[in-house]
Amino acid sequence: MTELTKTNEDLCKNDILAHAKQMEIEKVHETDDLLQVLLDATPLGVHIWDKNGHVVDCNQASAVLFNLSCKQEFLKRFFEFSPEFQPDGSPSKEAAVQHVQKAFHEGYLRFEWMHCTLDGKPVPCEVTLVRVVYKNDHLVAVYIRDLREQKQREMELVRAHEQNALQLAKLNLVIKAAKIGLWDMNVRADDPVNPVNPIMWSDEFRHLLGFSNEHDFPNVISSLHDCMHPDDLLRVPVAFTKHLFDTTGKTPYDIEYRLKRKNGKYAYFHATGETVRDKNGNPLRVAGALMDITDIKNTLRNNEIQLTKMNLMIKGSGMGLWDMEVVQDDPVNRNNVFMWSDDLRHMLGFTDENDFPNVLGSLLDRLHPDDRKELRKAFMKHLMDKAGKTPFITEHRVMKKNGEYVYLRTTGETIRDKDGNALHVAGAILDITEMKNLINEAEQQRLAADAANKAKSAFLSMMSHEIRTPMNAILGIADIQLQDESCDHNVRDILEKIHASGDVLLGIINDILDFSKIEAGKLELVIAPYQIASLVSDAALLNMMRICSKPIQFELCVAEGMPANFLGDELRIKQILNNVLSNAFKYTEEGTVKLSVTAESVQNGKNTRHAEFYRKRYWTRNDPRTDRQIVRRIYPIQHDNQPLDRRDRTRHEHHAKTGTLDGR
Repeated sequence: MTELTKTNEDLCKNDILAHAKQMEIEKVHETDDLLQVLLDATPLGVHIWDKNGHVVDCNQASAVLFNLSCKQEFLKRFFEFSPEFQPDGSPSKEAAVQHVQKAFHEGYLRFEWMHCTLDGKPVPCEVTLVRVVYKNDHLVAVYIRDLREQKQREMELVRAHEQNALQLAKLNLVIKAAKIGLWDMNVRADDPVNPVNPIMWSDEFRHLLGFSNEHDFPNVISSLHDCMHPDDLLRVPVAFTKHLFDTTGKTPYDIEYRLKRKNGKYAYFHATGETVRDKNGNPLRVAGALMDITDIKNTLRNNEIQLTKMNLMIKGSGMGLWDMEVVQDDPVNRNNVFMWSDDLRHMLGFTDENDFPNVLGSLLDRLHPDDRKELRKAFMKHLMDKAGKTPFITEHRVMKKNGEYVYLRTTGETIRDKDGNALHVAGAILDITEMKNLINEAEQQRLAADAANKAKSAFLSMMSHEIRTPMNAILGIADIQLQDESCDHNVRDILEKIHASGDVLLGIINDILDFSKIEAGKLELVIAPYQIASLVSDAALLNMMRICSKPIQFELCVAEGMPANFLGDELRIKQILNNVLSNAFKYTEEGTVKLSVTAESVQNGKNTRHAEFYRKRYWTRNDPRTDRQIVRRIYPIQHDNQPLDRRDRTRHEHHAKTGTLDGR
């Protein structure tokens, strides 16, 4: 009984131990399962290395990190998730083994590692190696943190920093190029505009004034105050104070004033500022900019001067201006807006826009009825010519306010788009009434002068006929008497002088007729053959009679080989030669008058020949001074097979007999 009881107790004890052991095993399994859940749930990739360099286990995050479906694929292909070489150039496989061995030795290691997916995309990671004890043995737990998002943010930060640096550099360049200086000041509530209050001036502002650094131009308000023009010393602080103490922030600080540069010259600056305020509107901090606008001011001043000059010139020229935006569908509608200058209004006797509105109809309604159609037509042709080659220049009559008409000349130019369509047209109007009146007066004077010339020509023609009729009778009688060989020597001498004087007087009459023909524009050259010897001889004999008792010698020199026959207007050439010789004898008191005659053939596409007459006057035989004139005429020689027109040959004969010009 006792043994049986003991046996039962042993059995119960064994059962209890077995049950306890089973419970402990289940608890261990439960703990392992919980640890595995925790391991798989961690956001880091975790895997275990043994001392032999094998990856023995991993969590699910390791597979997800490399886009794998299961952990077994990660364990099997682990070394494929690193490129052949790391960014520093070391082989990935050898470096991984070295890091693990170092972790086994030192117990802890952290570094960055470049992994990659199976398709080659880089996966930057932070790797932490921790030596752990498992079943009395050492393992290395590897924690992998994906750095792709962090690296992306770092790259974005680097790019943003570089962009900011670039923008800052650009801003500095713009500030320098735009001649802008900056300033910044903490506001003292008790005394914000005290000259000794500190303020930060940028070096760009100092350089604009010709200063170099803070020692040259200290960071106090008085630095600016000392440079300010006397006329600006009061209004600038007032404007700054109004801006600061306006708690609503609605009063801007925007002002222009003059500052003296270090070289003593004043420059114009445009100052602006903005203020940071507390919740009650009290100023805390104010900053702003100063722009050098000296060049702009000078340009504006020059433009104003030029504009004033231009306005004076426009007023002095009596010119009015006009300007119009082109209405594409109806450019000449009388209601279209036209800008008329006051000078134009004053030209027509109006005063302002109420008197002469800015519409096209203001001018159209005052156009002379005969000019309206032509003006509209010319304006339309100019506007619609897309090539821009049709000018707009018209003259027309416009009624002034007092009812009088004035002549105006209107011109215009047009701005066009790339297709040639008119966009904007502008021009000028000039009062040409006075010029038109002068032209009309000049035309009337010309007509009167023409009538007077015609009357004079008619009178000269009649008088020459009346004078030449008895003169021809005198010459005829003298010729008949000279033919009588028994005539007394003294009588013959008197008759020759009568005949020569009659010829001279007849030549004067012919000259008067020629002069009247020249004025009437009717003088014609009659081309006919003539003999040069006869022409020169007649002229010489006629003019030698003018020597009278003067101690003058006359020399006639004709070149060898001189042709006998020429073609030209014998009468005109004789008149010219007579004029030259008569002047020579008239103005020579003593000495020698020499007439030289030469000829020259010229080949220039036509067979031409011309004669040259040279006159020399020697004041005295021993005086080397000379007076030389050249009389030169060139006429084409007709060929032998081209007979001369008999009318040409007889024109001067008819003229000598009648004293009138043949009208053929």
